[in-house]
Amino acid sequence: MGSIVARATQKHIESFVWEQMNHPPYSPDLAPSDFQLFLHLKRFLSGQRSEGDEE
Repeated sequence: MGSIVARATQKHIESFVWEQMNHPPYSPDLAPSDFQLFLHLKRFLSGQRSEGDEE
């Protein structure tokens, strides 16, 4: 059923006459801000410990 839904979705998207940009999935070029954010978060949380799920 997944491929049927994917085909139907692709046809629906094509009906909008949008320019499609082909790119590989999970490309680092798509969201470079994520890398800066997660690097900052990693540094911020480095060395900190959690006592449990409540924190």
